[in-house]
Amino acid sequence: MTYEALAQIIGWLAVAAFFARLLPQPLKLWRTGVPHGVSPVAVLNGLVSDLGWVLYGLGTGVLQVWLTAAVALVPCVWTAVLLRGVTTRRHVGIALVWLAVVLGTMPLGLLGAVLGVSVVVNHGPQVLLVLRQHDLRGVSAATWGLAIADATLWGCFGLLSPGVDLALVGYGTVLLTAALIVLGRVWWTSRSPLPDPEVELPAAVLEGLAYTPAP
Repeated sequence: MTYEALAQIIGWLAVAAFFARLLPQPLKLWRTGVPHGVSPVAVLNGLVSDLGWVLYGLGTGVLQVWLTAAVALVPCVWTAVLLRGVTTRRHVGIALVWLAVVLGTMPLGLLGAVLGVSVVVNHGPQVLLVLRQHDLRGVSAATWGLAIADATLWGCFGLLSPGVDLALVGYGTVLLTAALIVLGRVWWTSRSPLPDPEVELPAAVLEGLAYTPAP
């Protein structure tokens, strides 16, 4: 197998991992209705970034870019709709600022450079949320497990590209770091889960809680 053929295979596997990563989170939200730990800001920023990549791909005439981003918009919109109950005006406002930056850089010819840091804007809020919050029941571990594959494959593809594609290597590095942090927090918080208020305590326990020793 030639060097170029190996790079192409890794590239197509990276595309498949990218699309696969987008599905578990909305599926879990739809199935359970539990949004705890999922960042609306991260989802909305990702939606804006995908829109930006569509515009960038159309402007540069690169079919693979705008078509991939257009397909990615579907699960992103679905996730945003599922999170509408916990999305606040502040969340929307932050995403609108990112949208203004994306649209404002288009006439300046800087859209590609700005979108190059979108991986930080998209996943940074999710990392911050899982570090601050204990209840992460809504977070899909499958999404972030697939993110490891996504990050690794794109990083390898960037390393195998002629001259080394630093943008892809950077994307892989940031996404891999975010995935490891999120998965680590999900595992850690699962070791000491919050009590479920809907679960009835045994009668003996309730009796013990209600007992007050005489002075």
